[in-house]
Amino acid sequence: PAVTPSGLFAAVGFNPDGSFLTAGGDSGILVWETDNGRVSTAQVHGKPMDWRYAIFSPVDGSLYFSGREGLFRRSVVRDNSGAPVFGEREQILHGFASGLQWCGSTLAVSGRFDDKRQPGVALLHADGSVRHLAADHAPDQIAASPDGRWLVGTRYPGSGGTLWDVSAPASTGRPVPSPSRASF
Repeated sequence: PAVTPSGLFAAVGFNPDGSFLTAGGDSGILVWETDNGRVSTAQVHGKPMDWRYAIFSPVDGSLYFSGREGLFRRSVVRDNSGAPVFGEREQILHGFASGLQWCGSTLAVSGRFDDKRQPGVALLHADGSVRHLAADHAPDQIAASPDGRWLVGTRYPGSGGTLWDVSAPASTGRPVPSPSRASF
């Protein structure tokens, strides 16, 4: 990967066909073409924590990225050379957004972004609706079970977390011990 102007990447991920790799964090949002290593900037570096995580949609290949001002989406298409071309930046959620995780076709976003800036996780459904999963903390890390039913959010550094049943109509999280990172 390219040398970053400042900070570290918080997350990396591939697009659905594996032809692009994205990295997001304090250095901005970068996208590499996996067949030739050519890098493109999807979102430029700003101040620390402007951009945290970046993840491609498994449904349409759009690039979602989070940061201090919310959750954003950019469409991604290819030009004649195969390089990525990014659409206009669209803001999806307002407020601080951190971790991103797909649960099937639903995107889970950790942070503080409901109307009252309550901590928790927002679930963005394919139909555009949003459901808030409350927590006593804003999870720094989130992870989904392989079947997409369970979601865990943990605080950094290692002071526990919350487990939700995403399939339940009104999911109430329950506390879980956690060393520091969320994973299934």
